[in-house]
Amino acid sequence: LHFIIDLNNDQLLHSKFKMAKAPPEAVILLLSPDGYYTYLGIEKPKPTESDPTPALDEDQIKKNYRRLSLRHHPDRPTGDADTFRVLNRAQKVLLNPKLRQQYDLLGLDLDDDDDEQDEANAKDEDDEQDSEGQAKPSNTPDGVMSQIASITLAVIFQVIVRTIMMAVVSVFLVRYRITLVPALLFLVFIAYRIHSIAQQNNTVATSSEMMSPIMIGLGLVLMYRGRMPDWSWTFWAGK
Repeated sequence: LHFIIDLNNDQLLHSKFKMAKAPPEAVILLLSPDGYYTYLGIEKPKPTESDPTPALDEDQIKKNYRRLSLRHHPDRPTGDADTFRVLNRAQKVLLNPKLRQQYDLLGLDLDDDDDEQDEANAKDEDDEQDSEGQAKPSNTPDGVMSQIASITLAVIFQVIVRTIMMAVVSVFLVRYRITLVPALLFLVFIAYRIHSIAQQNNTVATSSEMMSPIMIGLGLVLMYRGRMPDWSWTFWAGK
């Protein structure tokens, strides 16, 4: 779960702030687990069975927000538009019990409501769906947990698929020359295509992009040479 949270946090930084430079330190802190509480200087209350979302000191939140918003306002020399936007979102989440309950599940804000019109439209859709007796959207705590479950299943599925692929390579592909040679030719073709596409786009392929198929091919050759008679260290080096 910690791996998924870290992965999701990294995706938030790149999806919410598509910028070439590194995000500001304040943004990194705000988007870290429980960062809204930390940066606004608000102690996170402990939920109880009777009160799953304890009340916060709204006056303190607003006071701390005003002080920080003056520092990060885009019109000021020390200001930053991204930090100011996330700070505004942090205040909104902490002042809204429903949004805060969702935020407290993971300590991360999975929603991005830059467009107030989108939020108004979503509210209208909620009212319409409630009147028709349909299911609510997935921006509830249950929806957040279902998203985490989906990510977890996807990670497990990737591990299973990669394990099966490695088993096929170890048992079948590198055992016979008739299967090894086409695989090597395919890897050479992949390296050629990477180079040609980079030339067409007037870019230079990175060394990692070019070396990846070559290193895979070298690993297959080592596995092939070390497969007999007793699966020597050459095989395991290639693997």
